Amino acid sequence: MTDSSNITINGANSTVTDNSRFEYRLKGSMTLNDMEIALAKGTVFHSFLNVSSSVYKNTTLQYTWPNGAGMDTYTVTMPDGMYDIDNGIDGFIKNQMLLNKTYLVDSTGDPVYYMNIRANITSTPVPTVLPSGYSMPAGATWTLPTVAKTPQLIISGDNANTGKLIGFDVGSYPNVVQSSVFQVNGSLVPQINPQYEFNVCVSLVNLPYLNTIPDMIYNFTFTRPPGSQEPLVPYEKQFYSVTNGSYSEIIVTIKDQKGKPVLLRDPSSSFTLQLRKKRKH
Repeated sequence: MTDSSNITINGANSTVTDNSRFEYRLKGSMTLNDMEIALAKGTVFHSFLNVSSSVYKNTTLQYTWPNGAGMDTYTVTMPDGMYDIDNGIDGFIKNQMLLNKTYLVDSTGDPVYYMNIRANITSTPVPTVLPSGYSMPAGATWTLPTVAKTPQLIISGDNANTGKLIGFDVGSYPNVVQSSVFQVNGSLVPQINPQYEFNVCVSLVNLPYLNTIPDMIYNFTFTRPPGSQEPLVPYEKQFYSVTNGSYSEIIVTIKDQKGKPVLLRDPSSSFTLQLRKKRKH
């Protein structure tokens, strides 16, 4: 190897896992002694997930709905994806209510929902008698309550991370069924983005005394909107010591602020690494 070399690693020349781990196989073995490495440039698409069954375990919650003298419980499971609260999470729950036929139909034929999730939760009592012009959804198997009752949102202990997304601790909202409009703000700060700081990590580096994430060589946050390409352009390249040894591969991984791999939807990331002999400082 010359005193300085650039290696570009991307989805076209690597084995990619979760669109954030790029395993670049070298042609044979390469011995690296007294070398250092830096990110020269790169690009990552703003396409990370904030809801994931495997990484965050924050995909599931429940709600109850009146049925005569009792309450039925429904489970809602969101597919892995990127959600906001107003349109994403609330919208998905309403879509499930539509599928479960837990709503009423107004005089214009539009669905009327009795629970809304925004920065707070609002739950409105389902009436005992249909309002003028209202009807039950076709195919509904439930009956109007014997007394007006609010639906409840339920966040169980197993789904505590789902509650954190919208700012609500484990519990039922309302705690007991109400006969009047119920509204409450969450007791937690919504963690709609569990991952908010990102790191380019390289398997050649292991510096636990220097960084909380030992293999990190570049830190960044997304400044472009979702779906956009985020350029990684170091103002000044920061070089890190390479662990001496013989290598057959280089693995680049995008990790979050806790060192957990990031789940990206788009595989079109690219990283140009500069390897060079250590300079005397």
